[in-house]
Amino acid sequence: MTIDLKRALLFAKVSAIAYDDPSDKADAELLALGLVKLAHFDHETSHAVLAHDGDGRLILAHRGTMFSQADIRNILVNLDLRKVSHFLGGKVPIGYYDAACRVWAQAYSFARARRLNRSRLVVTGHSMGGVDATLSGSIAYALGIYPEVWTYGAPKPGDADFCAAIGGMNLTRIVRERDFAPTHSLVGDFAQPGEAQWLHAGTVTAVRERPGVNERIEDHWIEKYIADLEALVDAAMVAA
Repeated sequence: MTIDLKRALLFAKVSAIAYDDPSDKADAELLALGLVKLAHFDHETSHAVLAHDGDGRLILAHRGTMFSQADIRNILVNLDLRKVSHFLGGKVPIGYYDAACRVWAQAYSFARARRLNRSRLVVTGHSMGGVDATLSGSIAYALGIYPEVWTYGAPKPGDADFCAAIGGMNLTRIVRERDFAPTHSLVGDFAQPGEAQWLHAGTVTAVRERPGVNERIEDHWIEKYIADLEALVDAAMVAA
């Protein structure tokens, strides 16, 4: 599988902006990418921003984990690995699933009430936001919306049966170097869906599993994902 590097970079940047939303800074950053914010949605531990590109495409970006004392509940979601059945099949972590479902319900209601075109939906997110993107994308997929889903450094979203159930979903899962998060959780039988696009040593390679030990926290930050993708986009432009 060859990924579109420019799209990968765009959605990585939107995933990063979700950390700043809501704010004037986030609105300005979206505008700089040619996007206009429509709304944002919150539920306790979760947050997402909805934007459009002026060409009929909606982008729903889930925010990742906020590592601060004020957001301790946000961190606890990552640790709540109790399983709940997913209606497509298999089981998923209840903490992630509850967060994704509640934000997705708000976003879907907003788009439906305003008769926004949902056929060109992109769902994206980094870290916990990547799991939320996978899970909310799975709901859209079940509704026949067939979203494009991009995740960056996302932990495991469910068990093997769930991963098989979303096998037909248009999911691009990007991992970086030795980022620790895609191996979370090491307990239980949680898995990652399909191949990952592995950013490493200035290249991107499709892999089922990264070799070696992957435990570096410093490889997880979204800014490093963006820097790697920018370098790859620049290199591709020079080669062209």
